[in-house]
Amino acid sequence: MEPERRNQPRVFLRVEAEVQLSNADGWVRAYTINLSTGGMSLELPGPVADGAALRARLHISEGAPIELAGVVRHTTAVAMTGPAAASRHYLVGVQFQDVGTEIRAQIERILDDEQA
Repeated sequence: MEPERRNQPRVFLRVEAEVQLSNADGWVRAYTINLSTGGMSLELPGPVADGAALRARLHISEGAPIELAGVVRHTTAVAMTGPAAASRHYLVGVQFQDVGTEIRAQIERILDDEQA
């Protein structure tokens, strides 16, 4: 088993997100699986190459979405069961890039609220 590489603990948080890959014009609907101040795991409908740059909008509250830039660190295919068995989803690990002080503080507040 590989040693843990994350510097910050992740908190389970499932919220709607939009993702735009650096080589695509449109936004794709996604869902977060977990979140930390350094990155997140997303559930996406298609695979993404390791090292791909992306932008994400997290819809955590009724206010404006949190916008983040990141780099894909890994992608894992997940087989679905039941009625969704014909479809496939992918878990995508993202490391945030250039997170500003304000956005970092906003993420920390969200994580504190989720852990309370």
